[in-house]
Amino acid sequence: MTEITIFYNEDCITKIEAIGHADYTSYGNDIVCASISTLLQTAVLAVKEMFHINLVSSINDGDMKLIIPNDENVQLIIKTMIFGLKDIESGYPNNLKIKERKDVY
Repeated sequence: MTEITIFYNEDCITKIEAIGHADYTSYGNDIVCASISTLLQTAVLAVKEMFHINLVSSINDGDMKLIIPNDENVQLIIKTMIFGLKDIESGYPNNLKIKERKDVY
């Protein structure tokens, strides 16, 4: 299962950690994992290309940690990504779990 933790400081998203594989089906054929990866990577790419900000603090096989700046445009892109991730979670609750931690400094 992929677990994504979203950290907030008040209403500002400060960090996102995605850990593990979705395990929906075999490696290379996993549509849930591919969907999660596509959303994460597209948001990272958009922020990098549009605002010249690198969000990735670490990336390893199946794991990605992002540091999110308090920038209105970046926050909008990240919130849009989260809508997509939550939609995947609602359809595949055995493969994606999203946790939210509020007021983490």
